[in-house]
Order: sequence, then structure tokens, then C-alpha cells
Amino acid sequence: MRRIERFVLVIGILEGLEALLRLFFYYEAVFAGVPLLQPMPPAATMDIVNNVNLTLGLAGLAAVSGLLLMTGWGYWGTSAVSILTIAFDGVSAVAVSFTALAGLILPAVFLVILLQRRARYFGGERTT
Repeated sequence: MRRIERFVLVIGILEGLEALLRLFFYYEAVFAGVPLLQPMPPAATMDIVNNVNLTLGLAGLAAVSGLLLMTGWGYWGTSAVSILTIAFDGVSAVAVSFTALAGLILPAVFLVILLQRRARYFGGERTT
């Protein structure tokens, strides 16, 4: 078994926290009735936001487990979740709330780091 790279550990921890936050937002909005956005968008829009938060949260937790195990599906899963998160938060920032732009930062950083260190992740390049 390969030793886990430091950059993988950092991305894994941050992506795990981001996924847990998405699940927390879903719980707060759906079960606790907390109005997360002011002013509240229409109910149909909030249903979409909540369902996407649930999906991204669960997908993020699954992907981060594979990433920390240094699997190929973990790498590609993390990349896919990051791309989907950027797309969702970008559209949300324009259509629902400007504050969604904050959700673009970490996934963009994850993608840049993962793409730059792809060979290293898959064992092709070893540097200390």
C-alpha cells in the first residue's frame, strides 16, 4: 500500500468538511426549517438547492474516501464532485444568491492541485 501524500490528506480533510457542511445545510433547511437564504427564493427553487446539496454532500463523502485510499475512482470522483460543485455554485450565485460564490473557492483549488499532481497521485512521479 502506498503512503498517502500530504496534498491528498489536506484535500481529503477539506473536501470531507465541505461535504459535511452541505449535508448540514440540507438538514437545517429540510428538517429544522431554518431559512438559509434571505430573501427566501420560491419553494421549488429551494427544493432544487436542497436536493443538490444532499447529492453533492453524499457524493463528496464517497469520493473523499476513495481519495484518501489513493484509488483512481477517488481521484476522478473528487474531480467530478469539484466540477459539479463549481457549476452548481456558479449558477446559484447568478440565479439565487450571490453568497454561493464562496462555494467555488475550495473546489477550484482542489481541481488545480489534483490536475497539477496527477502523475504524483498515480505513482508516476516521486518527489519529497
